[in-house]
Amino acid sequence: MSGLPDGRQHTALARDMADIHATSPAPASGRRAFPLRKLGLLGLALVLLLIVMLAGAAYAGYQAGQSQRETDWQATQAVEIEHQYDLGLADLAGGRYEVAVARFEYVLQLDPNHPEAGQKLAEAQASLAATATPRPTAATAEVTATPAATEDQAAANIFAEAEARLAEQEWDGVIEALTRLHSVDIDYEAVRADGMLFLALRNRGVARIQGDAMEAGMFDLDQAAAFGPLDSEALNLRAWARMYLAGRSYWGLDWFRTMEIFEELSLVAPYFRDTDRRLFESVWRYADQLVVAGDYCGAAERYERALLVRADDSVSAKLTAAQEGCANPPPPEEGAEGTAAPATAEGTPSP
Repeated sequence: MSGLPDGRQHTALARDMADIHATSPAPASGRRAFPLRKLGLLGLALVLLLIVMLAGAAYAGYQAGQSQRETDWQATQAVEIEHQYDLGLADLAGGRYEVAVARFEYVLQLDPNHPEAGQKLAEAQASLAATATPRPTAATAEVTATPAATEDQAAANIFAEAEARLAEQEWDGVIEALTRLHSVDIDYEAVRADGMLFLALRNRGVARIQGDAMEAGMFDLDQAAAFGPLDSEALNLRAWARMYLAGRSYWGLDWFRTMEIFEELSLVAPYFRDTDRRLFESVWRYADQLVVAGDYCGAAERYERALLVRADDSVSAKLTAAQEGCANPPPPEEGAEGTAAPATAEGTPSP
């Protein structure tokens, strides 16, 4: 191109360079970028899918737990409703009309459709209205004996009586006095009276749960909660009592469910009442059912769990027999359908 003029030389050179660029291969890095990007997006999608699956499984487990806890609570509540109703009937028959009214109102609060509580509440209220006279205490005797005594004076005397009972930790007396105070003047020292009633109900409820009146103690704590928040001790005792009653409601009817409830209770309150004894018995009784069903290996595991709660020679013997049955399952014998009828733990045919 040396023979061409300068302008044509530059034009030809530019054309040649354009042809070179047009025919040159694209950079290798540009070809690899798209596949790598696709792999990255695919990995991210898999991670997100895994997170969604795990979240779904966790939510399903939570829902199942919530459903079981709701079932336990309903069973406990049903037992408490009927117990409080029976106590209300006893109070009504014994002339304790104020207490009967409170119990029937509580039953209707838990179960507005209770078939008979409404009628019994009306009877208790009518009886209470017909016999609404102060109890013959020193304070009321002084009030009634003085013609010039006013309602405020009567309320002041009853309130002073409640304070004295509170100082002596006579919870029944505090509650009885404040109940009379409300019938005389519901607004008299209302804040202090409510605080005293809360303390009395709370302390009596705790004492009853720890004693021999667990259902009544739960009722007291429920009533106290209407006046203020319960402390951790009272809340724990009420929760443990409800769980205990739920386990007891299945006693003799469903040993597996009973075992589960007392197993859970033993984890949070192993020394609450006779939790360890009930756990021990429910475990080995469920193991007996597994033996009857021919599941010797499962029974052996349950017998071992029972022996961890307490030592027992008869359960140890059952464990040995179950372990032998697990290692060498007995051959089926001819029965009603070609197999032997399973034997109970005592060796007698099951019904």
